[in-house]
Amino acid sequence: NQDPPFPSVADVLFMLAYPLFAAALFAFIRAYQEAGYPVGTAGTRWTVAGAVALVCVALGFSILRPVMAAPAPHLEKLLNVAYPLLDFVLLIPTVLLIRITVALRGGAAWKIWAALLCGFVFLCLGDILFAYLSGLGRQGLDPLIHAMYILSYALLARGVLYQHELLAS
Repeated sequence: NQDPPFPSVADVLFMLAYPLFAAALFAFIRAYQEAGYPVGTAGTRWTVAGAVALVCVALGFSILRPVMAAPAPHLEKLLNVAYPLLDFVLLIPTVLLIRITVALRGGAAWKIWAALLCGFVFLCLGDILFAYLSGLGRQGLDPLIHAMYILSYALLARGVLYQHELLAS
């Protein structure tokens, strides 16, 4: 009946996953383009990415300011800043893929990608909420954070199951 340790050894693995997630998401954008899917022009993709980045910078500043000002051990503070920053970076290719995937509505690929990408969005939201609420010292909203992670993992698993069903049929 204790809180899990933070930071922990698991944080090393989570941090190592971010570059892999980002590389995979950008690789999917390239694969969509090479497969002939309507990904939009390079200018449109850069405009969308820039707009998402600007929103992330604005949100990041307001969310991370109290996190950085909070009294916490240095490693804990570093992780509470790193997770949201990395999540904001992940949101850029995720939003680009969501934009591309919307054109696939109604098909089997739509179900797979909608579930997977929404899973990434909820993962990012969970990390951002965790950092922000921890920085404010608000412990009472832990169920909300856990719900974000549970939705994330459930949606990612659902996307994988949709893919399995598609391949098995």
